[in-house]
Amino acid sequence: MKKNKVMKKLTILSAIVIILASACERSPEASFHVTNTVVDVYENVYFTNTSYNADFFRWDFGDGNTSADENPTHTYANVGTYAVSLTATYINCNDVASHDVSIPLVGIHSYSDENFEAVTLFPNPTSGLINIRLNELINGTLFVTVYNTIGKAIHSSVFENLTEKEKLSLDISDQPKGIYFIKITSTNHETDQKIMLY
Repeated sequence: MKKNKVMKKLTILSAIVIILASACERSPEASFHVTNTVVDVYENVYFTNTSYNADFFRWDFGDGNTSADENPTHTYANVGTYAVSLTATYINCNDVASHDVSIPLVGIHSYSDENFEAVTLFPNPTSGLINIRLNELINGTLFVTVYNTIGKAIHSSVFENLTEKEKLSLDISDQPKGIYFIKITSTNHETDQKIMLY
């Protein structure tokens, strides 16, 4: 009888030891930073892992691709918003952190006609006032359109009868801080440039 009680206690004690041994000594905490949360198609996105109490990492980039690198780089082939998640693991305990990365649907991907160096935009980044300097004479009309990251035109201007070295300006200081795309078109050329409003 005593032997059965001792064996029963040993069995219970063994089960408790096994449960405690399989529990986490420390809980992982997943976290990371993204260099840019709004990027162009095929632009590198750099992820910096700031997790702690973890020894294994699994990234899901939201587009069907994954990585086990600690600090990966990834590119996206299509427009859209992707939920990126990082699972940080220690033994059998996990924690997950996530951020969205957006590739805007605007058809503007930092394209610039190599021969169209007639226009310079500055400063970039800007607090709202964007200067456009004409580096040479542009014949005809100059069209300037500013788009937000979801492709909505937030400002349009048309300039005619321009002279060489003329300086034009736009003011988008009434817009929220973020990234904008400026499309500049003349009779024969166009350029698309990204600008940051702070």
